[in-house]
Amino acid sequence: MYYWISELVTLSGIIAALIIGKSVWITPKGAWFPKFVAAGLGCMALGCLHDAVYLFITGHYADDICIGHLGVIGCFLFLISASYGQLDGIFDDRSKQTRKYRLLALLAPLVMTLIFIPALRADHLSPVTKAVNFIGWIPMIIASYFNFKHAILPDGGFAFVKAARPYNITATLFGFVEVVELTMYLLEKPQMVVISAVLLAATACGMMFFAKRGAEQWTI
Repeated sequence: MYYWISELVTLSGIIAALIIGKSVWITPKGAWFPKFVAAGLGCMALGCLHDAVYLFITGHYADDICIGHLGVIGCFLFLISASYGQLDGIFDDRSKQTRKYRLLALLAPLVMTLIFIPALRADHLSPVTKAVNFIGWIPMIIASYFNFKHAILPDGGFAFVKAARPYNITATLFGFVEVVELTMYLLEKPQMVVISAVLLAATACGMMFFAKRGAEQWTI
């Protein structure tokens, strides 16, 4: 029951987030980065919908490989595309002055590693489950690096960079919450999974809201 509730909470939050940002992702005009964010949330929504239906019918997640987990992987791949493909060239000029921020940004994946990796040592997990979740965790830490780097880099006088900073802060939190939720699931703590789902829904809404606000000031 707890897991089913968590899927519904997450799904509801993501749907709300997509509604919040519909004016910037549903139109062919404007910046592409909020469209990538929306596509990522759409992937996660489909994964949540699959898992919610599966849980309702069977009462448990699928053994070893959960199809809904592909939605999470797809979500963070799109977030990487939004950050690396759309924003990184604007935020980071690869100069010596920004080197310290690139190094400092490594703290985000490091903290995610400290949170998540110990969960993979749980004796009750099968090798397949560990491998699948490890693969899904990799896009999360890559996305966290770029989101955190863009959150701490100076704006350089660019209005858009300053406007997009709240998005990057919220996207970093979104990634951390997802890692915590996945960790709590692997450690079989259903109440904590529900709490994480509430936070995930809230950060998804915040992420889309700030992506929309940043896209509305897409001027370099």
